[in-house]
Amino acid sequence: MARPGITREQVFEAAEALAAEGVNPTVIGVRTHLGSGSPNNITRHLSDWRAQRETATVESVPAPPEGFEQAIRQVWAHAWKAAQAQLVGEREALNEARRAIEQERASMLAEIERLDAALETAQERAMAEAQALETERGAHVQTREALREATVLAEERARQIERMDGERRENQAQLTALSGRIGTLEAENQRAKADLELTRQRLSEWREQASQSPGTNGAVAKELDSARNHAREARQIADLAGKKVLQLERDIEVERRAREEAERKLEAQERELAQLRAR
Repeated sequence: MARPGITREQVFEAAEALAAEGVNPTVIGVRTHLGSGSPNNITRHLSDWRAQRETATVESVPAPPEGFEQAIRQVWAHAWKAAQAQLVGEREALNEARRAIEQERASMLAEIERLDAALETAQERAMAEAQALETERGAHVQTREALREATVLAEERARQIERMDGERRENQAQLTALSGRIGTLEAENQRAKADLELTRQRLSEWREQASQSPGTNGAVAKELDSARNHAREARQIADLAGKKVLQLERDIEVERRAREEAERKLEAQERELAQLRAR
């Protein structure tokens, strides 16, 4: 592909500059001197420069000096013609060599073009692979971050499960203790009710005994006073037993409500714990 911007005049000037420095102008030398340019364009313009330079060299052969004798002029003319004939042969050989060199140079330039294209393709492929690698690296970073977050979440969930499981065990123990306390209170309440019933029966008996005592002699009066005292004591015991029964029933109701609340809390914790384990 021709690269614009390099003109015939620029190639001629670069070749003249290299020749003035004693350097044989080549395509690579001219391209290096110019800093850029298509090798094909430089080759074409450099060939024109060489052809023009050779023509100028041939045409600049001086005429024999004036003032020489005719024989010298003839010798000079003969020598010049012989040299010219030799120069023509050498020019043909040189042209042949130049054509071979140009062919080799053209092959080299084609190889340079191919290598440039291959280098550009390799660079593009390397850039694409680098970009793909960077994308893959970013995906790996995201995967590691997601894995880290999942690990943190799993650890937090495990701690929640352990904490809730501990609370559940504590609530279960509390529920068991409440059930035991309720059983104890109910048994104590039954005993208190039995004592109250027995006291009421005794009170009824003492009242009946006091109402059926005949006469009011000393012995009977003493027995009546004893029965009345027993009746008062029995009434006091009955009142205390009744109050104890009422208090026990209130305590039992409080404990039952606490047990129901503990059961509801335990059920809610078990549901939440099951949900956490299912995630």
